[in-house]
Amino acid sequence: MLWPDVADSWLTRNRKSTLWPSADVILKSVSHGILLVPIGRKFGSSEDCSFEWRISFSLQERDLIHSFNNTQLLCYTAFKYLKKDLLTESGLCSYFIKTTIFWLCEELDNNMWIPQHFVQCLHAIQRRLIYWLRDGNCPHYFMKDNNLFEGLLPKKRKQIEVKLLNISQLLFPYINSEEIISHFTAYKDFEELNTVDFVS
Repeated sequence: MLWPDVADSWLTRNRKSTLWPSADVILKSVSHGILLVPIGRKFGSSEDCSFEWRISFSLQERDLIHSFNNTQLLCYTAFKYLKKDLLTESGLCSYFIKTTIFWLCEELDNNMWIPQHFVQCLHAIQRRLIYWLRDGNCPHYFMKDNNLFEGLLPKKRKQIEVKLLNISQLLFPYINSEEIISHFTAYKDFEELNTVDFVS
């Protein structure tokens, strides 16, 4: 029932969004404490990880997801379906998707998460994941200095990136709209991905 020092910055950091997460959600999150899970490192360890433990924020993540508005929830659900149905062999982890959406929820303007911007929000998730894959660093949402991509080899990151860049082709049988397709193919260069709006 303690809050770990390594996650203190999550409680106090400046956020562009003034609505998410709300102060009530943050206070509730602290009251849960944290979980310790007997799971070692996922990637790249040549050592025996059977005695390693991981800090889990699954109770906090549940509260955060429950605080999503309809568009945020729809984006989360849609990207999970993309992973399940279209990106199965890519190696894209559901936790990477969840982490990306959490970061974007607190970084994008509050008025971004509305039904009229649904496609743009999906595109923002795609762009941020690609940027992190190229940079080799996916910051943990609660412990920013913890890189979720640590040990994930460049070749594997590239495989995931290629799949994400080709989302438009994967979606083509399901979506018959040039406007939607163009959103997902507009930013293929690193320079275009490295923007203040979606990287900071």
